[in-house]
Amino acid sequence: MRQSAIDIWVGIFVAIGLLAALFLALKVGNMNAVSFAPTYKISARFDNIGGLKPRAPVKSAGVVVGRIANISFDDKTYQAT
Repeated sequence: MRQSAIDIWVGIFVAIGLLAALFLALKVGNMNAVSFAPTYKISARFDNIGGLKPRAPVKSAGVVVGRIANISFDDKTYQAT
């Protein structure tokens, strides 16, 4: 009976460790996979996007306020959107 209690505690600590590792991996990767915050879409047009890439951070006053979701090219106006 004593060995069973130890096994349960070891299992709990291993599960907590795995959850902590997953949380840290998501934070290091800057991924908000479990975010339920309300979001909204903003579209913009640029003549030159330089080295802009999808998932690049969008900053306002040095604070990350969003991420680039998609980059496309408009064939009619020849503008990057």
